[in-house]
Amino acid sequence: MKSHVVHQTVKHCRRSFSFIKTCILQSTKITASLIVSIYFIHLLQSTYKKLRKYTYPFYCNMVFRYMFEAFWLTFIFRFKYREIRGKKPADSIPMTLRTDRIVVTGGAGFLGQHIVKILQERADYVKEIRVLDLKPFTKQLEYEDRIPLTSFVGSVTDYSVVEKACRKAFSVFHVAGLISFGTSPDIDAMMEINVKGTQKILDACVECGVQRLVLCSSVDVVIGFDDIRDGTEQTTGKPSKFLFPGYPETKYMQECMVLQANGRPTVNGESLATVSLRANVMYGEGDQYYVANGLRSAQSSKGTLVQIGNGKNLFQQCYAGNAAWAFLCADKALKSNKSIGGQAFFIPDDTPLSNSFEFMKPFLESRAMALSSYRIPFVAVYWPLVIFEFVLKLISPIVRINFQTASCSVKYINMDLYFRRDKAEALLSYKPVFSPSEAMKMSLTFYKHMKL
Repeated sequence: MKSHVVHQTVKHCRRSFSFIKTCILQSTKITASLIVSIYFIHLLQSTYKKLRKYTYPFYCNMVFRYMFEAFWLTFIFRFKYREIRGKKPADSIPMTLRTDRIVVTGGAGFLGQHIVKILQERADYVKEIRVLDLKPFTKQLEYEDRIPLTSFVGSVTDYSVVEKACRKAFSVFHVAGLISFGTSPDIDAMMEINVKGTQKILDACVECGVQRLVLCSSVDVVIGFDDIRDGTEQTTGKPSKFLFPGYPETKYMQECMVLQANGRPTVNGESLATVSLRANVMYGEGDQYYVANGLRSAQSSKGTLVQIGNGKNLFQQCYAGNAAWAFLCADKALKSNKSIGGQAFFIPDDTPLSNSFEFMKPFLESRAMALSSYRIPFVAVYWPLVIFEFVLKLISPIVRINFQTASCSVKYINMDLYFRRDKAEALLSYKPVFSPSEAMKMSLTFYKHMKL
């Protein structure tokens, strides 16, 4: 206890000295600028008096008035430009003046890679990024390494590794998780990682004095068998039965745990602030599931992706880079106002709503593949799969078969499912940073050359 008090005292002293140093440096710069300004004004006045004796007063007044205004505009622009310019690159603020360490669990994965990129490019208050994943972090996207990154290898179910990664951290982006779909998903494994692993993350946050936790949840926690149009946090809730077996249940339990932990006291006497971001189905560089599976399916069918359903439903996709930006927005919002903690947010971007098959069309065409010219009726696929799954369930005590194409997946892509981000805009100041055209351009390049 005594060593902990000493450690906290030393930490606060270091912060105080750093703040004092910053103030002295800024004061010196401002004082020097004022001295130069006063000298320049004095020089203008003396020159003005001399010239006035030998020139017409009217023209003299006009010339010196414009000179004086030009001087002040230049002086003001110099500092305003520096201020505006400094907000863009993350490396504009010296590393010694940055304060926060952020842990990204699952940082080596699809969304995690985009979060690391966003932090490197836009997080001007972060001095260290820590990635906790089952594999060592390797850079998969293009960006300049401006912030030191430390890779921790291990599972979120291993408390010793989690605790080590969270030491002296200010914030945790909990993205790690297991998704298991099909006719017989591994529910036990998802419970172990998504639920019990999250509990260990929360315990480590409390024991290490972490201030903020941003959870990657999913829109699946509110999706049942009914369409959702313009869904909001107020109009959607837990369905009577989840569309998918296993995964949404574990994510819902995970989300409840995290939001209930909001305000929980930490070891350093502060409190943990938490929010949950309900991510949409994502596309973009690094995707190995959504569009990638559509491309693989087309490749296995001689370059044609067979369309199922009438194609009239509207489905919402989100570019991974924008979802990653939402995490930084949420962390900054919690940093400045912890009272918004304990809430869940939908975070869609501006990708146009479309049928899933139509959405994949440009990616297929980039690889000389195409959609089928015909459509198979939804009922002709859905109900045979339901019957097939019933048979698999009957024989499951003898043999477990996980058929990847499940009836719930077919229904999923034939539903109206889209949400609003009004709450995230109001409380998190979240607005997408990548336009649909920018997202499409970067994604096309990736999907065109990815290995299937």
